[in-house]
Amino acid sequence: MYRVNFILFVCILSCFAVVAHTQDNAAPQPAPENQAAAAPAPVALIAGMTVDDILKSLKAPVIETYRGTITETVTGAIVIIDRNGTALTARLYGVDSPEPGQAYYKECRQFIMDRFAGEGVNISVVATDNQANPVVLVFNSNGESLNHLMVAYGMAWWDRLNAQKDALLRRLNAEAISNSVGLYADPAALAPWDYRDSHGMEQFTYTLGGQASPEPEARTTQPSPTKKEEPKVLAAKGTMTKNAVRTQVNIPKDIGQQIDPLALMGKHQPDIARDESGNVLGLTAKDISQIPFAAQLGFQDNDIISSVNGIPVQSIDQIMMMAPQFEGVKDFDVNVIRNGQQITIPITIN
Repeated sequence: MYRVNFILFVCILSCFAVVAHTQDNAAPQPAPENQAAAAPAPVALIAGMTVDDILKSLKAPVIETYRGTITETVTGAIVIIDRNGTALTARLYGVDSPEPGQAYYKECRQFIMDRFAGEGVNISVVATDNQANPVVLVFNSNGESLNHLMVAYGMAWWDRLNAQKDALLRRLNAEAISNSVGLYADPAALAPWDYRDSHGMEQFTYTLGGQASPEPEARTTQPSPTKKEEPKVLAAKGTMTKNAVRTQVNIPKDIGQQIDPLALMGKHQPDIARDESGNVLGLTAKDISQIPFAAQLGFQDNDIISSVNGIPVQSIDQIMMMAPQFEGVKDFDVNVIRNGQQITIPITIN
């Protein structure tokens, strides 16, 4: 009897790696009564990191630093800072929190007030968004980053649209999801950018070290230059064909100890590919052939996974929520876009 290891399931979709199976002989561990308040595993990733370490992880210049006090929250991503008697509205770098009307909206705001409000904090300005708000990191007297703690405790999403190259926030977010921390206790939690899209709300955008893009909607409707090349040829070519031989792969039962899925995600940078009109094609990643087991499973560099067992791949957040649907599943039909053609790769995990 087998069960799918959640984190490695994320890897097969996010990095075209492998669904790892472990023997189902361990008793399930009860979840904490207050999941939102429980100290999550992701905090270990930033334990011991200094302010300089975190700023270096941005790989971008700091525009300005100053002392201030958080006096109020507008949302979990927008705070009011008292700077020498002047109230400033600022956006927290790298995080995106629930909007009014979404679950955990109040909890995310309260998290900030409980942990950072009323005490002197150090502010590092790294950008300005399209709404003229400075984009900041906030550090308390212990050198802890409010931004990173919010993601680690599941009080905000990693803002993959504006901070897509931030590997540290990416890893914190992935672990928070896999551990069902905070708002991720809800397996159907809706990302705030999707909520804004569905309600016709303005999206925000910024560029590290500089001003926001003059066209804020471009980030949700236009693919980046590195993602446009492959989708260009898709529309003119054929339909789905089941022309691949079913691959049977034996996966070691201790694979979870051999592979660090979060490190793979950081290295191979899974992302959503779009066509020229901004329509989602599926998931892609860097150097797929270098991922453990990818070649054995039939994947090649530049593949785009469009669906798994008939379920379309729409976003990375959706992928991370899909694992429970495949509990114990051993046969997969993975639809892939390769060189503009759509094929199906049948896979059996033994």
